[in-house]
Amino acid sequence: MKSLTTNQDANVAEKALKTEEETGSFPGEPKHGIGVGQSGSPRWQASYWILAALIPFVFYAFEAAMRTSYPETQAPNVSLLAQLSIMFAFYAVWVLVPWLVWQSVASSIRANGRDIRKAGMRLVVVGVASCTAHLLLLTIILLSMYSQQAWGPRELLYSFGEVCLGNAAMWFMAYAVAASLVLYARFSVVRRPPQKSRYEVRQNGKIWSIPYDEISWIKAAGNYAELHTDRGQMLVRKTLSFVESEIADGTFIKSHRSALVNGKHVIAIKNQDDGSGYAVELRNGESAPLSRRHHADFREALLSID
Repeated sequence: MKSLTTNQDANVAEKALKTEEETGSFPGEPKHGIGVGQSGSPRWQASYWILAALIPFVFYAFEAAMRTSYPETQAPNVSLLAQLSIMFAFYAVWVLVPWLVWQSVASSIRANGRDIRKAGMRLVVVGVASCTAHLLLLTIILLSMYSQQAWGPRELLYSFGEVCLGNAAMWFMAYAVAASLVLYARFSVVRRPPQKSRYEVRQNGKIWSIPYDEISWIKAAGNYAELHTDRGQMLVRKTLSFVESEIADGTFIKSHRSALVNGKHVIAIKNQDDGSGYAVELRNGESAPLSRRHHADFREALLSID
């Protein structure tokens, strides 16, 4: 069957693609939230920073209350205001730890698939490294604020041991809580089961029933969607986001704001010749655009497709 799109349709698609690249939005396509990535994979949301700040905020509130209520706990080398400011900066650094954990798990999923054991092993390494660095920073801060004499590596090592004995359990517990929540968020997503295996296209007075396996990729063209199938190209009067919600079987992956790719048809991912992004090579010889924004999620989603 010959292509069912006209030259005018193709021009509309190319113009829409260019518009998206220049403005970051796509005509006729609603904005997507940032809570869920490809195939139900969650993304780090801006609101998560608030949750990440809860543990250090509680610790700092206790610290500030103790320093202001009991003069004997105030540091002799700095003023109370300076002491509170320094400790605030110390606890603020810990806010980055949950984000670091999140990125570590995401990296493990990209490298090893959804293997929770390998992700857990990586988190142990990250936890030991981050908690050790955090406690070392705390040691330096305490020595600077409380030590009445000059100190060097020997005093630092001795004080570091004391700080670890008094604080390591608390910080490792806080890290374990953050790591557990991240693992739960990353591995507990339940994908929706396939609801159908064919897509209906009304074209030229006929209703075509196209098996999903015959659709290589879908390209947005304004308020239309262009299906690239084994039978040719078919244009439907629906936005790409609407078509995506209709299919939603776990095999079609968003590679670009203007492209939806059948993961079973992917052969390789390559760099664009002009360096503007990536391209997905498909088994029918075509290439679909892959933006830098969707690159990591796209590769992660491919790992879960049989």
